[in-house]
Amino acid sequence: MNRSVTIAMQEQPLFTTSAHVFEIDPDTKKSWLPSSKQAVPVSFYCDPMRSHHRIISVDGTKVIINSSITQNMHFMKTSAKFGQWSDPRANTVYGLGFSSENDLNKFAEKFNETKATISTKSTQQSSAIDTNGYNTDSTESKNEITSSSLNNSKVLWRMEAELSNLKSRNEEISILLQNYRDDNKQLKSKVQRLEEQKNTLTTECNQKDLRNEKMLDLEEQQNINLQTIEKLRKELQGQEILEEENERLTSQCQDLIRENEVLKKQISSLTSNGDGELTNTKLMLKLKTLQGTLGNRIGDLQSVHAEISSLLNPQEYSC
Repeated sequence: MNRSVTIAMQEQPLFTTSAHVFEIDPDTKKSWLPSSKQAVPVSFYCDPMRSHHRIISVDGTKVIINSSITQNMHFMKTSAKFGQWSDPRANTVYGLGFSSENDLNKFAEKFNETKATISTKSTQQSSAIDTNGYNTDSTESKNEITSSSLNNSKVLWRMEAELSNLKSRNEEISILLQNYRDDNKQLKSKVQRLEEQKNTLTTECNQKDLRNEKMLDLEEQQNINLQTIEKLRKELQGQEILEEENERLTSQCQDLIRENEVLKKQISSLTSNGDGELTNTKLMLKLKTLQGTLGNRIGDLQSVHAEISSLLNPQEYSC
């Protein structure tokens, strides 16, 4: 928006500060549009001849504020460093961002002071018009009315300033309360996440302990199985040895049985034919020889029998 400003010779600068200037977005009426890229001078001017007050700000050669102050205007502090006022004549809302809360408070005080001055002068002008038809005896009454109006204006200015401060404090408290609520929500969410992580870690630890216990059980069972396998392997080897020894002894026993049968036949043959073929002496020698051989064979058979029995029932012969 292009503007031009002409400062009359009689206009006097009353107060100057520095601030970032904004205007409300004319389309949305919600967001702010920056009018300056950096902080610029913002000044109060007064024309005593016309009792006219206005706020002017120029950025280089560009006029960004030219707002005439009226009694109905209100400057509102919306945060610790930001304030705004509506200008119906310019059909816009101006916003100022200050570098400190102190600068904001000084500007608000000057704004309200200017409004009070305008109100006072307006009351004085009204009183002067009303007293033009009266005589000089009404001078005291006029002064009392003017003094009362001035006092009322001061009270009104103080009330407006206090109301503005209360609104500002209320907004600050609301912002702090909202921040506290947001922080509280974040803390609750963080605590919940930590609880979930704790539960997850606890579950994993329990599962790990169960796996470790199961692994120990499996390892123990594996050792038992290995020992059992080794024992069975040894028993199998011993069984194979026993079977081989049994086969050997069984074969030996059968050989002895056959030899025994042969000896029996020989004894029987010698007994039946001994009278005709051999003398008694030779027969006795032969019989004694066969008897010794038979005894040896019987001893061998007994030894084989005992050895087979010890293999079949080793516990009975371990004592």
